[in-house]
Amino acid sequence: MNTFRLIRLVASIAITLAGLFILFLLLNGSHSIVQAMELGDSPALPHLGSTRYVATTGVDTGDCTNNTAPCRTVQYAVDVASEGDAIKGVQTAKDGKDLKNG
Repeated sequence: MNTFRLIRLVASIAITLAGLFILFLLLNGSHSIVQAMELGDSPALPHLGSTRYVATTGVDTGDCTNNTAPCRTVQYAVDVASEGDAIKGVQTAKDGKDLKNG
């Protein structure tokens, strides 16, 4: 009876370790998918580059990667962007207030 319990214990430990190892491999090899899911993007198309920001109050200088210093035109953002970059619009009002919060 003691041998049977020992075999069950060893088997349980082996299965648990195998499961943890598989989980580790899945999480370790899928950083871009995990990151994309955290960002709310599609896992099929993970965002791997920089984010370029555009707003009507922006200026077409620099690299547009700071949402407080966006580009003015989408074309300029496309021109400075690299493959894999995202271009996002920033909502602003002329008086500097956030449109959502007034």
